Amino acid sequence: MRIGNIELSSRVALAPMAGVTDVAFRQICSELGAALTCTELISSRALCYRDKKTFSLLTQFPGEHPGAVQIFGSDPTCMAEAAQIALEATGCDIIDHVKTQFPYCAAMAVISFVMYIVFGFVL
Repeated sequence: MRIGNIELSSRVALAPMAGVTDVAFRQICSELGAALTCTELISSRALCYRDKKTFSLLTQFPGEHPGAVQIFGSDPTCMAEAAQIALEATGCDIIDHVKTQFPYCAAMAVISFVMYIVFGFVL
């Protein structure tokens, strides 16, 4: 399976789950066969403000490739800055961004991301 120019070794991907997909969980899933790992949903505004707790969510395990970072926000300028920060901090292969207007949009974005990775289509 391929996402852009990233070749995945299988169709098994770890979805971003807030409070679940920390670095240790992602490493375990990778060792058990996940071809792609993804951070939990990260606030672009918190990255732009350089929040230390938020930066800890970007921590990657050695060799975490391919790896994705998922950011969300409503301000396109801040989201662009956050994407650059995430890329520089992690060297990730994929940045998934979710433009939100309402909190429930983030949940729908996660579902869409999983559907795309697993089944190849978006709701």
